[in-house]
Amino acid sequence: MYRLIPKPNGIFKEKDGIFDAKYCANICHGRFSQKATSAFLTRMGFELCETAEDAAGLSLVFDEHLGAEAYRLNVDKTGVIVYASTDTGVIWALTSLFSLLNDGSFPFITIEDSPRYPHRGFLLDCARHFFPVDVVKNIIEQNSLVKLNVLHWHLTDDQGWRIESKVFPELHSLNNQPYFTQEEIRDVVAFAALRGVEIIPEIDMPGHTLAAISALPHLSCRGEKTSPAVKGGIYKTILCAGKDETYSFVRKLLDEMCPLFESEYFHIGGDEAPKDEWENCPHCKAKLKAVGASDFEDLQGFFTKEIGGYLLSKGKIPMAWNEVLNSTVKPEKLVVQHWLEIGDVDNTRAFIANGGKVIISDMFSLYLDYPEFFTSLRRVYEFTPVIKGESFEDNDGVLGIQACLWSERVTDAETLYTRIYPRLFAAAEAAWTFDRDYEDFESRLAAKLCSLDNSSTNYQSIAHSNPVGPDRLKGIMAFLAALSAASAEGSAPTITPEMMHQFLAGFGIELPQ
Repeated sequence: MYRLIPKPNGIFKEKDGIFDAKYCANICHGRFSQKATSAFLTRMGFELCETAEDAAGLSLVFDEHLGAEAYRLNVDKTGVIVYASTDTGVIWALTSLFSLLNDGSFPFITIEDSPRYPHRGFLLDCARHFFPVDVVKNIIEQNSLVKLNVLHWHLTDDQGWRIESKVFPELHSLNNQPYFTQEEIRDVVAFAALRGVEIIPEIDMPGHTLAAISALPHLSCRGEKTSPAVKGGIYKTILCAGKDETYSFVRKLLDEMCPLFESEYFHIGGDEAPKDEWENCPHCKAKLKAVGASDFEDLQGFFTKEIGGYLLSKGKIPMAWNEVLNSTVKPEKLVVQHWLEIGDVDNTRAFIANGGKVIISDMFSLYLDYPEFFTSLRRVYEFTPVIKGESFEDNDGVLGIQACLWSERVTDAETLYTRIYPRLFAAAEAAWTFDRDYEDFESRLAAKLCSLDNSSTNYQSIAHSNPVGPDRLKGIMAFLAALSAASAEGSAPTITPEMMHQFLAGFGIELPQ
């Protein structure tokens, strides 16, 4: 299968013969838009020549029986024919075709293919440490080439606010921090759309909002001036759920932010929101009583329902991390992202059982900010949707899986790339392909990695991505020592022995005595 990743789910037949790729600049789009072929032409370095079907080297044929992302691809002496029902199906067919390019030609081949899961994502955290547009676009391009169809863009956190607001310019102008302009946001969204990638923004709330509160202190319970965080962790200063002005702020912000993104989804975080300040806040106590909430978890539920309902009124479906399920109150159509395997996860199971939709981002298998000593290439590849040991692999409530890269400990593009690749290619195949075989994947991956050599994209070798024995133990101990040192000096959160034990157990690691 050459270097084709992910492996197709249907027919894959290679035949004798090759077709000169240059003729694929002559395209008959049929019922499809020219956007469907834009990325392919860019990758090939071609200028489009629209032509009649009988003169086309590449013909696009509408087939209503194919699913939204499904395609059939046929290459023979007469040319290339793509069958699909949507532009997205065409994009994936031509992505496969481009991956088969060899010395200016395509092999004679027939492929029938469609994905296992509709959501195949990657989260990029640009809030803790900022990565500029060229890096974001490169990641979108590389991920598109393996048919990852979602970039979950984490744009705000305690450490930074990375998206321009013309309504609240204080948010991004604080401390001269780098941020994305609205023009850059639109450019990235358009760039991604041509590559079959949906950009889902995340503006975290009510927790992970210290950067916003530093600019607008009145949004917190105490209203005291503060500063953005300089280290990772969970901070007690969060948005006040009792003040009407908090809800007014969020609505005005969403009025501005929603039109920047084409996705029907909008992520509002909801994770790691301590209630310490709410419990001592007269505004929150009054709101708790006014809305009939039984406790402060339900007050967050009220907050989430209010904001989620507002998003629905703007045509957006709210998404949030699984901690929002600690409340009995939740917005309609909510999509939950499950990440936390430590503690009680029955809420996620119940949510699915009641018809809820979930994306799985298991921190112990899909968080790529952890080095390969914890999350090896093989571990990522062999992941299936599991919640606390229970398989949800074939459950209709699971929309898909999503890998994540949090940037507390990732400060530059070189480190970013080597943490992502090649492990994200493994996640892509886990999300697309039913019948997987690691050794077969590794044989295709070797060729795939060669394609990165000309793209200024760093990556780890396959061997380095699967450390074993003393090498793995050495890496684990070095990481833990650095983490403990950072915790001791105050540049990282305090880590208790119990937390360390739970952390290691999640990766299946038991250190020698």
